[in-house]
Amino acid sequence: MARRRPDTFDVIVVLGAAQMPDGSPGPVIERRVAEGVRLWREGAAPYLLMSGGRTVSDVPEAETMAMAARSAGVEEAAILKEERSTRTLENAVFATQMIKGRGWSKVLVVTDDFHMRRAEYCFRSVRQPVWRAPVKNRMDKMIFYCWCKEVVGRLIYPRQVRAYQGKW
Repeated sequence: MARRRPDTFDVIVVLGAAQMPDGSPGPVIERRVAEGVRLWREGAAPYLLMSGGRTVSDVPEAETMAMAARSAGVEEAAILKEERSTRTLENAVFATQMIKGRGWSKVLVVTDDFHMRRAEYCFRSVRQPVWRAPVKNRMDKMIFYCWCKEVVGRLIYPRQVRAYQGKW
């Protein structure tokens, strides 16, 4: 039986992506943050939780995302940052720790449409139910590559989840 989608959520979790080498947002971060900000402005949740650590830059993805959200008018008090994760599974693990630590249960996850299935799988693997807010993408060569990469990711992630179990 499908769960009914709530009218409002406790938090909107925006999953990170690699930023530019100088720490500025790349196109993936820009579109994910824009969707998170849009949902926040519509009153979907009072908080945005930006999730992403240091990958291609010394600046955590979450900080780059928070800067983009602040530039779009989101108040500082509405932004939370999870800055340790370097992969989707860690986004789920560390964001869930923050979510459960605040007693929240209604979580809306923002990520690209091609990435959503794996992201949802990761949150379910840490026993955190989530609702989806996929960012729709027009098909082009880069998006096609991302869809192909996700097929591979979905094949290897069950093994990665098993390897991580017991570490959280």
